[in-house]
Amino acid sequence: MRTARVRAAVAVVAVVVAAAGCGGGDDAAPADGPGAAEATTTVAAADPLAVGADYLAAMAADGGPDTDAMAELTAPGSVAERYARHLGAVADVQRAAGEPAEQGTATVEGDGVLLRLEPAGGGDPVELTWADFTLDEDGRLVDFTIDGETLDDRLVVDGASDTVDGVTATVTSAFELVSNDSPLVVVEIDNGGAGRLRLVGADYEAPDGRVLTTSPSDRGLVVPRGATNRVILAFARAPFGGTVTLHAVVGGDAPLDIDLPLTP
Repeated sequence: MRTARVRAAVAVVAVVVAAAGCGGGDDAAPADGPGAAEATTTVAAADPLAVGADYLAAMAADGGPDTDAMAELTAPGSVAERYARHLGAVADVQRAAGEPAEQGTATVEGDGVLLRLEPAGGGDPVELTWADFTLDEDGRLVDFTIDGETLDDRLVVDGASDTVDGVTATVTSAFELVSNDSPLVVVEIDNGGAGRLRLVGADYEAPDGRVLTTSPSDRGLVVPRGATNRVILAFARAPFGGTVTLHAVVGGDAPLDIDLPLTP
């Protein structure tokens, strides 16, 4: 993505001189002699908006999101760190498929950052406001909102895994897009089965009982025996937290289904 660089505030180091004693006048210790006050340094608390702006600037980096830089700004295990990992998983699959990266800009506006994304395949741009950035005591990004929505109930990283007939499928990550409330799921398939696997489709049963279907392009994702591959499954708008069912064929004709719950 191409970006207009976001200007972030720099933490200021202040030098504080402690008082040498309680008295004054001739009884006070000389500033440069024995007993002189020792200088201590205090780092000003990090600005949450500045850290959030750096995070979004890395997301809108030229050539695609710099998810390593995003992760370095985050607290381990936090929503911010897990979102960066999800974005990295999506970007890896897109790059492997030869898909162009989205173009984007990030701009500080008031108490938030406006992220504008231009879809790689054309279409209307998507604009989202990121705000309410929170940091841990070390100044690392913990959480934020996107258009006022928290991510706790719409983000899964290192999700469910199941093995059927030697084939293991794992939810690498999943996220319910804030722009349209559609589940986007990255699944890794490790084919230890009896032959070549072809993923022909997938269903998503939402918590409200609706069932949505998606299919890979062309003849489906092919995973040779003994190989591992990842796929992005995009479903229509639906509540998050349901179950994805993969439908595959192994060895040319043997059907295989694997259920993967999306549990935040």
